[in-house]
Amino acid sequence: MGERHRPGVTRIIADLGEGEGWVYRLRCTCPSLALDTHSKDQAQQDRRRHLEQVDIDPTERCRDTRHKVPAWDVCSLCGDQLPLFDL
Repeated sequence: MGERHRPGVTRIIADLGEGEGWVYRLRCTCPSLALDTHSKDQAQQDRRRHLEQVDIDPTERCRDTRHKVPAWDVCSLCGDQLPLFDL
């Protein structure tokens, strides 16, 4: 099964080299992402950009809107299931 993506932006105190200060940290459950910025808007833009770059295998995408799974996430119900009809 593919990697799940749960990106989130949190405000933390980090060491800035000249002392500590508030930064916004974007973290995702995938191992490839952890970014710090001083702007919440920039962190939200980074989050959107990350989700746009996510490439989910078509066999793991959700084929039923009732599951309410985002397009960038793996559907545990539809993933690895054979389609019944070729629509």
